[in-house]
Amino acid sequence: MAASTQLMRRGVCAAGMRSRPHKQPGRGGDGDRVRRLWGAMTTESPPVRPPREYIERDAVGWISYYLRPYMVDELDRPIAMAAHHAEFWSWAWQIGRGQPPMVNGRERSGIIAVWPREGAKSTTVEMAVTALAARGKRIYALYVCAQQSQADDHVQTIGDMMTAPRVAEDYPLLADRAIGAYGPKSWRRSRLMSASGFTIDALGLDTAMRGIKIGRERPDLIILDDIDDVTDSAYVTGQKRLRITRSLLPAGSRDTMVIGVQNLVLRGGIFDRLVHGQAGFLQDAIVLGPTPALLDCAIERVEGKWRITRGTPTWPAGQPLSVCQAFVDRYGHESFLAECQHEVLHLSGLIHGRFSVGTHRWPDGDRYPQFVRLVGGLDFGSEGATANASAGLVAGVTQDGRLMLLSEFKANGADIAVRQAQWMRAQETLWRGPGSIQWAGDGTEHLGLQLLRTPAGGGFNVTASRMGGQGEASREARVRAVGRRLALDAHGRPGLMYVNGLDAFVDEMESYKRAQAKFEGDRTQPKILRTNDHLMSALEYLVELVDGGPGRPDPNSPSVGSIQW
Repeated sequence: MAASTQLMRRGVCAAGMRSRPHKQPGRGGDGDRVRRLWGAMTTESPPVRPPREYIERDAVGWISYYLRPYMVDELDRPIAMAAHHAEFWSWAWQIGRGQPPMVNGRERSGIIAVWPREGAKSTTVEMAVTALAARGKRIYALYVCAQQSQADDHVQTIGDMMTAPRVAEDYPLLADRAIGAYGPKSWRRSRLMSASGFTIDALGLDTAMRGIKIGRERPDLIILDDIDDVTDSAYVTGQKRLRITRSLLPAGSRDTMVIGVQNLVLRGGIFDRLVHGQAGFLQDAIVLGPTPALLDCAIERVEGKWRITRGTPTWPAGQPLSVCQAFVDRYGHESFLAECQHEVLHLSGLIHGRFSVGTHRWPDGDRYPQFVRLVGGLDFGSEGATANASAGLVAGVTQDGRLMLLSEFKANGADIAVRQAQWMRAQETLWRGPGSIQWAGDGTEHLGLQLLRTPAGGGFNVTASRMGGQGEASREARVRAVGRRLALDAHGRPGLMYVNGLDAFVDEMESYKRAQAKFEGDRTQPKILRTNDHLMSALEYLVELVDGGPGRPDPNSPSVGSIQW
């Protein structure tokens, strides 16, 4: 099988551990379990077959012995597990009858794994279902997808795992079909009933599912896989949410464990809401991710072709740079960004929909964090009371690269260029003196940008945007960068915040959010990118400057405040 669709022997290299984009599921005992999963263990058959009880001691020992064909590449070489895979198995191996996994002293009856395309999402879950069934930890599972055919395929793969030679040898009842009044029961594409008492059903979300049970048993394991589709409208997402919360989850037993896996294909979709705590259900589930295929990824056009010029793999053994570049070559760089990096802003239209005052406003009265750099973004309008406004934003950059918006300017009318320059000088004086702020503006070399650089215009340090202009392709790239800044990391912290008093900035953000609903009917046209705005353009230039500009200043240089973010 392809390396990108299989899971791997235990053993994660140090680089993989350092590149983990999310928090370990626990400390102390939980951390020890994860470290054991990372230990060096070969997938080769041992010279003497160990007892089954020994193999069952941890997840990787079990899958290494019983499901080895799913953990090797085309040349039969074992593939190392990624850090986020190990976290998943640390949680899954704690599941028992009437025993939810404990993480950080809390019972966790669900896990949401948001990993990249070709990141072994489904293979990992299929192996987990097989292991739980073999060890008698679950009795009745539902494998749920958006479409019935998708769910059927996953159940068939699980059936192949249940009848694998080593599994059948040590768990013969699992590999045998259940016996009914007239002999063995047939295994259908949508249902497997084992002689061990384990049953798994495949369900599409459009299937009636209220009151599902086998005899007296209700489902005690529910898998949500490939629930969102890139073409889903807000209405379709709402219907899926209703089926999950009104029919599917209530059909489970009191001991139900829930596993959700998918890459983020849709902003505002089910998994996007689960990741950002906006779904309103599965609130006690652990969220692993969103984990991109590459950290610090950069894709540029080199000699007429799109090339990954920078990136650190989160799964070095299974999804290295060469595999990622092959994806770009085959499906295109936009597909790679959407499917493997979770950057789907241009498809969904939900560009700034994740913004909220409660999340992104710096608490009143709290001291500012330490800034290592001051930057500004500028959008130039023109003279006249009815002309487009000129705008500007100033932000501090913290030592860990986060942004805090500190001041705004938005005005039109007579002498607008003079007033904008006066505001810029006042901001430099307020913080660290003339020349302390690096500014960024429209890449079209607007007249206002040229004037500001001259001594008469103030002699400001103004950089032209490399992605400036009104073309949708360049605008989309800038909007993507802002979207990444608005997102929350694994610790619930945003990459961008603002101080109280930036009313025009908040108004434009809220205006974007209201406009997005109008474009839900046609996701192929990112019409929201053409929304008339001013501070949003300034923010885009500012973010571009920080993400792709010169290196950060010395952290020991004079700065505002002393608190680390």
